[in-house]
Amino acid sequence: MSWDHDIQWCITVVRDDEIDFRFNLLQMPVGYRSFADGISKLKQVTGHDHHSIQRYILCIVAGTAPPRFLAAICALLDFRYLAQMPVFDEQALAKLNTALASFHTDKHAILAAGGCSEHFQIPKLKLMQHVMPSICTSGAPMQWSVDVTEHAHVTEVKNPACAGNNQNYYTQIAHHLGRSDKCFRFDLATNIASSHDSHPDNGGDPTDEDHEPDDEKSHNLLYHSPIQKIVDYFKITDALTNGISHNAPRLTHTFTSSTTAVHLATKPHHRMTVDEAVTLFDLPDLLSAIHDCFNRCANGIDHDISGRRRASLNYSLPSNKIQIWTKVRMQVRNYHNPEMVEPAQTMNVTPPSQEHPRGLYDCVVFSPGAESDWPSQGLNGELSIDIQWCRLNNFPGHMITQLRLVFCMLGTDQFLTYVQCFHVIPPAGHTTDATSSGLHILKRAMRSNRERVGDVLPLSHIRSPVHLIPHFGKTANPHLTTHTSHEFSTEFWLNRYWNKHIYYCLSLCA
Repeated sequence: MSWDHDIQWCITVVRDDEIDFRFNLLQMPVGYRSFADGISKLKQVTGHDHHSIQRYILCIVAGTAPPRFLAAICALLDFRYLAQMPVFDEQALAKLNTALASFHTDKHAILAAGGCSEHFQIPKLKLMQHVMPSICTSGAPMQWSVDVTEHAHVTEVKNPACAGNNQNYYTQIAHHLGRSDKCFRFDLATNIASSHDSHPDNGGDPTDEDHEPDDEKSHNLLYHSPIQKIVDYFKITDALTNGISHNAPRLTHTFTSSTTAVHLATKPHHRMTVDEAVTLFDLPDLLSAIHDCFNRCANGIDHDISGRRRASLNYSLPSNKIQIWTKVRMQVRNYHNPEMVEPAQTMNVTPPSQEHPRGLYDCVVFSPGAESDWPSQGLNGELSIDIQWCRLNNFPGHMITQLRLVFCMLGTDQFLTYVQCFHVIPPAGHTTDATSSGLHILKRAMRSNRERVGDVLPLSHIRSPVHLIPHFGKTANPHLTTHTSHEFSTEFWLNRYWNKHIYYCLSLCA
């Protein structure tokens, strides 16, 4: 429904040339589809395209579409995201029911704005009326997903057909599946036999117990499941911490907090002095920020970004040379089941180059303290669920920051990052557009001389990746480009529809 109705309404109201230009200006995180040519002229649009466009459409049209039109589109998006939850409680069911009711309250604004010129006699809208009763009687709708059975057509029909010579399809497919099954059974039997022979009680070598199988040679993984294997950095960190991995380097490049795992490449991308980093990354206050960070760590002070410098520059640093990483891998736990993990997200911290003239810097949620419960303890500037804990521990809330430099100073064992922060304004405390769309507004924190407020923090305080979209206003600045839209903008939308995890964090814990 989203492509045939919601998105077409938005294209009509905002105009196809304007909405295409705005999609072109977006800086997409690693692994997410970009729309360099816009969306209005897309052909043969697939379900993946619908999903990708749905992530950004509300932030794209916010600021130019009427507030009640935004509220109607927001209600439909909320309904879809909430309906895909794996488990439901009374709060989630109430939010689901409220989202559908909100759409029917504001849907006439779509007609008034000219987005839809006919009626709302749409079968899929009627289907939405039955979702909540279905959940109450049969459980979460996602358990009835046909993704696995649809994917079976690829593994059981398409792939075997491509392995043949385009003759006698049915016979060759049957032979291919039969021989694949025999290979699977043979590999399974040999693996069981070799595992039994190598057991210490049977005279095997005990040092082989921790040997990991070669995925490329193991047919067990090839025929077992179509689901992509997710690297669990939490388990890797536990193994390194408990000494299971005997060949681990002295400086561990994978570490975790209670909610987040962070992984860096073993070899840094750059090695240089602090002064060279100041020039390359355009961070004039980097040295003083490093002094402040070491001062806070030595005195056990939380890392709140205030812009004030407290430490003296006479304090001697361990070294003047630093190792720099331009990519960081982040992994968070599943919102509904903390025993499961989400796929890791690569965060860019790339300095200016020929490919990226203004650099490429992603944004994250940061915690002032070493341990905090994200998302329960909320963002800075808004009330959280665990408000009593925040008051007792003087916790100001989590910050939204932009990663500008990730480094480790030679002679130390701590990874640090220079970040620039944003002021978080909850939806109810800003414009009617923010209230209608339910989106947080972020404004760059600036000093009186118009320099951005930044500071150096421990990388272990990182909590979650987030995605920001510039607030384009009524009409996007025609001088902006994909490479400059974030650097030249001072006001952003916090895109809660970027993925389901961040949506649940910002919506269910608000």
